[in-house]
Amino acid sequence: AEEIWNYCNDKLQNNPDFSARGLVAHSNVTALATTDDPLDTLEWHEALAADDSFKTKVYPAWRPDKAIVIANDIFPEYISKLSAVAGVAISSFKDVCSALAVRMDHFDKHGCRASDHGINGVTYAPATTEELDAILAKRLAGNSLSQKEIDQYEYNILVFLGGEYHKRNWVFEIHIGAGRNANDRMFAELGPDTGYDYIHPHS
Repeated sequence: AEEIWNYCNDKLQNNPDFSARGLVAHSNVTALATTDDPLDTLEWHEALAADDSFKTKVYPAWRPDKAIVIANDIFPEYISKLSAVAGVAISSFKDVCSALAVRMDHFDKHGCRASDHGINGVTYAPATTEELDAILAKRLAGNSLSQKEIDQYEYNILVFLGGEYHKRNWVFEIHIGAGRNANDRMFAELGPDTGYDYIHPHS
């Protein structure tokens, strides 16, 4: 077993054919998509697009979960970061939508053609503009929401996003019932949604 371990590590460290790029090239991958948060600069996509030595096309995929799951502890801080990156002051539901649209335009210019959503489900929960603004203000102030308020925000933001995807001819991809962040050690080291997911037994 140790001989195999050492042999494989030597290949990975010293043979260009076994680098990440080498493995992609030898697998005849013509295009691949990464998973990217609306806050991402996409600078590495720009670098790859300008690199003629790497023939595989690499495109971003839009993953806006942190702007959707309003009950998450990080939501208020995330909306503040979204505001800064998009250059849109956010104090209403419409502002959140405007900021996300700005970032979608940025992704679209970098070749994005697909969204990627990890959600447990969607409950039909229409709401007025006034209700949505009140829900957002309550959450940004650090207060907890009722299940109805959570459902109203998440349903309406998904409806908005679906319309925007249609305008841009993007795929609306949904992962329903995924268990997240199963590895506590890697969650502490890397944060949420970094690849340690599984099919939830209740899905």
